[in-house]
Amino acid sequence: MTNRRMRITTLLSTLVVLPAVGATVTAAPLRLSEAVRLALAQHPSVQQAEAQAAQAEARLRQARAAWFPTLRLAGSLYQYEEPMAAWPIHGFDLTRIPPFDETLMQGGLQIDYMLFDGGAREARVRQAGRLRDAGQAAHTNAEQRLIARVVAAYLSVRADEELVAAHERRRAAVDAERDRVAQLRAVGRAANVDVARAEAALAGADADWAQAQAALDVARRDLARLIGASPDTLMVLPVAEPAATESMDSVDVLSARVLAQSADVESARLRLVAAEAGRSAARGARWPSLNLRGAWTDLRDASGHRTDEWNAALLVGLPLFTGGAVGGAIAEADAGRNAAAEDWRLAQERAAAQLDQALALRQESRARIASLERAVASLEEVVRIEQLRLSTGSDTQAEYLRAEADLLAARAGLINARHAAVQADVELARLLGELDIAWVEHNLESNR
Repeated sequence: MTNRRMRITTLLSTLVVLPAVGATVTAAPLRLSEAVRLALAQHPSVQQAEAQAAQAEARLRQARAAWFPTLRLAGSLYQYEEPMAAWPIHGFDLTRIPPFDETLMQGGLQIDYMLFDGGAREARVRQAGRLRDAGQAAHTNAEQRLIARVVAAYLSVRADEELVAAHERRRAAVDAERDRVAQLRAVGRAANVDVARAEAALAGADADWAQAQAALDVARRDLARLIGASPDTLMVLPVAEPAATESMDSVDVLSARVLAQSADVESARLRLVAAEAGRSAARGARWPSLNLRGAWTDLRDASGHRTDEWNAALLVGLPLFTGGAVGGAIAEADAGRNAAAEDWRLAQERAAAQLDQALALRQESRARIASLERAVASLEEVVRIEQLRLSTGSDTQAEYLRAEADLLAARAGLINARHAAVQADVELARLLGELDIAWVEHNLESNR
């Protein structure tokens, strides 16, 4: 029966782990920092944020162009039914009558420069600049969120691997107990109920192991999607455990640092500054505009006659009635500024809540680590003693199996607590704007 159980277990392992019959699985060690680099190089969330930041940079260049004069080259070719003057008549002088022709050509240069527009141009440049900065902060925020996701996925794979190993240790122990009682029953020293109890415990261990293997497969696929790799070639490495005791700033100091350094909060703040500049730009439309214009024109006909002229102008404009367009633009800008202000407040509130959660998780996980380490050590001793007592007939099988189950639960809890502590440190670094590849290498690589 033992051989049959081993064959079933081996088949189940093959079905869960291998992607297809005949597939070649080659696992190569993947450092956490390398996984982060792979994700940052190809993940769409970062690529999208990078493209949006480049778009904001281009808009800033467009806005700054308003400080420079514009130079425009224009030309035209007209064919008339009747002859027309090749160039304008500048007086009632019969000696200066221009030639007439059906085909007239014009070409020239025109230069325009805005002297005054009520501050709208300056406000638009300021708005585009803050939106550019907000885009860069959003890009940083996207990178940090992706790093946190990669670390979480990497930790999930590592935790599931450790959980599978813990389940395998329990399966081995329960399988050995089943073999022991089977041998005792063969010589009449054990009851059928003891064998049935061991068989049930082993079946439960097999089911739990299969569930852990399936969870590991899902975790590997999740990490593979983030880094653009094949899940069948992933092999993660241990992650450095957080220090048990580490000095931390007070909550008030950390809150101030988060509000000042969080990329998410900074992006929202910059969008608010940009919205205020946009409101100033909209209000500039109520002021008169002053524009300087100059032009040089070359005029000729098909017969080869030509002349050139120049002109300069100072243009003043003031909108008296626009059908409500100016007022609507100002109202839209005011509403956009108010929305940006509330978005900034929400970002601050969200960051404060996330800080509270990270600190609580950090404290809780470290306390659980200390408690569960003691629990695992104690339960390992309990299992050893129960096994000895069981072999001498001074204890019941149920107590031993219960001790094995308790030890597995404690080991699983310790694994989860250790990785929760790491995730709490990662989230805290993200909120403080410190999460990057260098931080990962320094704090989480196993050779720390």
